[in-house]
Amino acid sequence: WRDDRLSYNHTNKTLGLDSRFVDKLWLPDTFIVNAKSAWFHDVTVENKLIRLQPDGVILYSSRITSTVACDMDLTKYPMDEQECMLDLESYGYSSEDIVYHWSESQKHIHGLDKLELSQFTITDYRFVTEVMNFKSAGRFPRLSLRFQLRRNRGVYII
Repeated sequence: WRDDRLSYNHTNKTLGLDSRFVDKLWLPDTFIVNAKSAWFHDVTVENKLIRLQPDGVILYSSRITSTVACDMDLTKYPMDEQECMLDLESYGYSSEDIVYHWSESQKHIHGLDKLELSQFTITDYRFVTEVMNFKSAGRFPRLSLRFQLRRNRGVYII
């Protein structure tokens, strides 16, 4: 995101900031909608990255491990294909307050070709941006990463 109050012009270098600086920054209240569990990594220090660019753009990254729910249709098991999602949403900021979007330069996943899942192969994925409408709370931005999975059939076929 961009905070013009943090822009500077005495150098054109991006500044790496210590993770302890996070407490002094405004942060979006993003959460994983379909998380069953999640935790931040903090050995030996909190695994957070903060970079400040001269134009006030802030890159904030934290290392999270999460188990997410995925509803599956098992009527064709073990010849099934599934779609699972990772849904990210703002908890308290409505779409009037905050805008989420996928970066055009990052619409791909690094290392997917090396990913090994015991039961599935990822055959495709896509990025989705949407606004969720909750009658009592308002409209909230959501980013979804949707994975197409094909079950590895070799174990099941004799």
